[in-house]
Amino acid sequence: MTYYFKYIIRFFLNYKNVLFQALFYELIYSIKYLEFGSHLIINKDSKTATDSIPSTYYFVKKISDFINNNNIKNAVDLGCGLGRITNFLDDNTSAKVSGYELNTKIYRKSLKRKNKKVQLFNKNILEINFVKKNFQCFIMVDPFIKSKDTINLQKKIISSQKNKKNEIYFITVNIKNKLINKKFLKIDVIKTGKEGIISFYSYKS
Repeated sequence: MTYYFKYIIRFFLNYKNVLFQALFYELIYSIKYLEFGSHLIINKDSKTATDSIPSTYYFVKKISDFINNNNIKNAVDLGCGLGRITNFLDDNTSAKVSGYELNTKIYRKSLKRKNKKVQLFNKNILEINFVKKNFQCFIMVDPFIKSKDTINLQKKIISSQKNKKNEIYFITVNIKNKLINKKFLKIDVIKTGKEGIISFYSYKS
């Protein structure tokens, strides 16, 4: 109970600049997807992954709009938890949507909730061979405890684009600017409160 109380406090602090919109989207879509707090999971045993606290629907809607506006055909959520983002994008965009989740228990629960067309994988995102993938948009909602993991994953993504000669997009939620690789070009940023922030980047190989 204490954990949920702290989550509510953080919600008000992190989204105070857009509180009405954030509460509106959270209420509407929580009812639609029948969540009611069931999407919050504490990773007590993990030394590398953060708790499973998905992005607010305010941010998920912004991600959806960005994907539609940029005609993105293939998107992946790196550390997808129970699939809030993957399901929403599948419902509201024409993109092919995938997600990776390391925690086996969370992954199994996500399989029961996922939309039919969404592809989910139980794998460490640091071990993905992105060279063999054709992801056009990468989404990260602060999945790591260690900053070096956040940095190394970006290096893997950039390295995978060598010789592909195309443009990819990188969307981060609640990840500090200092942890973002300088090769990513910032397109837009929305700061909603004390720590709430969503950033949109592009990279051309």
